[in-house]
Amino acid sequence: MQIKKRFELAVLTTAIALSLSGCGGSSTTDSINPMDTLTTSEQAYEITIERGPVLYAHVIDSSGIKATPVQDENGKPTNRYRFNLTPNYPISTSGGYIDLDTSGNLSAGDLKMGDLRLQTYNGSTLTIASTLADKQLDVLASLGFNYEQLTSKTPSTDLMIAALSDEVFAYALRNQITDLSQIDLNLIRDQIATRISLYQSSGLSAIEQEQNLIDELAAESIVKPIDAITAETLIADGSLDITQQGFTEMTIVPETQELIAFSWNEEKMAKELYLNMYNDLLARGVEIKSLYNVATNSETKHQETMQNLAEKYDLDLITFANSDASSVIYGYDAVALAAVENAEFILPEVQSLYDGLWAHYQEGNATAISALEAACMVEVVDVNDLNTSIDEANALGAYELEAALESLRSGSYNHYWAFDGALIAQGIQQGCGILGAEYDQDYPQVTKGNGQGN
Repeated sequence: MQIKKRFELAVLTTAIALSLSGCGGSSTTDSINPMDTLTTSEQAYEITIERGPVLYAHVIDSSGIKATPVQDENGKPTNRYRFNLTPNYPISTSGGYIDLDTSGNLSAGDLKMGDLRLQTYNGSTLTIASTLADKQLDVLASLGFNYEQLTSKTPSTDLMIAALSDEVFAYALRNQITDLSQIDLNLIRDQIATRISLYQSSGLSAIEQEQNLIDELAAESIVKPIDAITAETLIADGSLDITQQGFTEMTIVPETQELIAFSWNEEKMAKELYLNMYNDLLARGVEIKSLYNVATNSETKHQETMQNLAEKYDLDLITFANSDASSVIYGYDAVALAAVENAEFILPEVQSLYDGLWAHYQEGNATAISALEAACMVEVVDVNDLNTSIDEANALGAYELEAALESLRSGSYNHYWAFDGALIAQGIQQGCGILGAEYDQDYPQVTKGNGQGN
């Protein structure tokens, strides 16, 4: 299988880094300086997403940092999402479910957001109105809207916003548009004006108006609200599955399967390298907690994310990896994937990378520093590969995969800073930058220097 040339470059870069590194002593644990950890409670920033309320959405800022869902006092999901630091605009969202009955959880009658994307360049609300505000303000102003209203109000708090949202939503679905920037509002200006007048005079709430619209679209077979069994199954599966299931099902082509196979291998490689170095060091009386924490708390989940996609679309990753990658190969085989041995990979390029990184660790006298240097290399390679894969998934229209890869990248940013901090704790003040300019990254971060990788 001819995997992407970018990976061959990553292997070459790793080989060069072997000669740059200066490996030194070790410590029995990762030490933590409390002053190295940024306080985030005062800097946290919340975004509200409403089409109706959108639960379990995938929300990221322009730097690729993912927001986490906020729960209410009873532990139920809300349509609020929190960034630990002030986000970089624009902020966008995709996937998730419209909570039509505002019950605060998935239930019969709720609706997938599918691949429809919302965005804002300003403010703390993500709506159809905020998505249109910057590029079509002239048309919207002619209908009586102002910029503050478009970027701060939601359908539930403003009937004009509700009418705009419903009319544009219906137009997008009927014309199979997921990128709202493609809509010329001049074409539906009169319809928007009519709906605004209707909503303002009807006496019905925005929620009631929205439900009437969904009923209308369902009667046209344009939307299909979920049933009670589907809702219960999704809740039982967990929040990650709920988010991913909120997208429109992807059309699988060989390039899509290649991206899934590649990422599955790369995440397996990171997990096993970290655990193998952790266990080897532990046997020598040295414990580096960040290696264990990242491997078990994150990389395992990242590998499972890719495996879940393979299972959902019934993809045979092993046979595909041994093919010429010219056609999709179906037949998901969990047993075969589980049988792939520790430190063995179904893609030779990934095997070469693992072997090179393990050699770096060993040639550095198997110290905490050489292990953390190898971990820094992994995360930089991973981010580079994910950047390329995200662009390719987007070009393929594989938005469910794109969102999954963006989640992985957000995790890799955190891992990089965990290992950078652990190196600093070992006395390497340059952190990952000890490996050279390519590894001295300025990724988005929440905390730097804690060395834990939780």
